Amino acid sequence: MTSRPPAAPMPIEIRNLMRARQHPARAVDCPHCGAHDRRPCFTRTGRRMTDPHPGRVAAWARASACCPTCQVEPTIPCHLDGRELPHNSVHARRYEEAEVTAA
Repeated sequence: MTSRPPAAPMPIEIRNLMRARQHPARAVDCPHCGAHDRRPCFTRTGRRMTDPHPGRVAAWARASACCPTCQVEPTIPCHLDGRELPHNSVHARRYEEAEVTAA
């Protein structure tokens, strides 16, 4: 029998390129279904979802980007006229800023 030398480990840069892309919002826990970071969201029946819940995307945008509309830093909730936006939502510009930051 011929023995083969052990395979070289794949560099992390190449491994990340070959890995399936996932939404950057999976970096935070989902406040809706309780999915942990880097895990997919799931429905009440336990079915895995391909896209994260909107609340998870908002939590990710709040945690990772400054809001150009209301001028708040990451982790600070967006506000309108001194009051926090309802249902922990964020301004649309903050989503855009978070996507630019993630890229």
